[in-house]
Amino acid sequence: MSAVRRGAAAVEALTKLWELKATPPAEPYQLLYNTEWLLSQSLENPLLSQLLYRPSYNPGVIQGGTNVNVVADKCIIKVDTRVPFGMKPEFVFDVARNLVSAVAPGAIVEPMVPFTNPNWTLENRPIVRAMELGIQRVLGMEEPVFSVLLLSSSDASHFRRHGIDTVLYGPGLDHTIHGYDERVSVENLVESAEIYAETAVKYLRSF
Repeated sequence: MSAVRRGAAAVEALTKLWELKATPPAEPYQLLYNTEWLLSQSLENPLLSQLLYRPSYNPGVIQGGTNVNVVADKCIIKVDTRVPFGMKPEFVFDVARNLVSAVAPGAIVEPMVPFTNPNWTLENRPIVRAMELGIQRVLGMEEPVFSVLLLSSSDASHFRRHGIDTVLYGPGLDHTIHGYDERVSVENLVESAEIYAETAVKYLRSF
């Protein structure tokens, strides 16, 4: 059988990762609540909030075959999966490997990067509060600013691994983030720079 057909079967089988559901730890409860509420407001995809509890799955690259008149002897599929809070990446990997083996025996399944456990910085930490106050001050907001969890990965895990509280904030246009023609506005860029400065001052004064 063509390796590409076997690869297609594997791509379909891996959709079952969505059936897994995590039990989040109690510690980031407020952050989870904030994030779920924010994501549930999305009119484009109300199911986004489920990414807090279920593994994401994106077969971003599929390579195989040499020509249309040749039976493919190799198919390489690169899959991106984000592990939800309360679930171990090793567990998700084992499930993925079993799903692939069931439809494509002999297929090699291996991680592309080292495993990273879901991680967070609690909303009561000084750097988080300083950032929230900085945003309020620069943007002139009267209503409270609240923090949420990031569904995608970042370099924050490397800092947190060494005990450094970490937050992420920056400029961007929602409709272009990680997509075609990604860009930021000059106004957002200037505002973010001012917020960084305000955050730094408030953070240093908190000690």
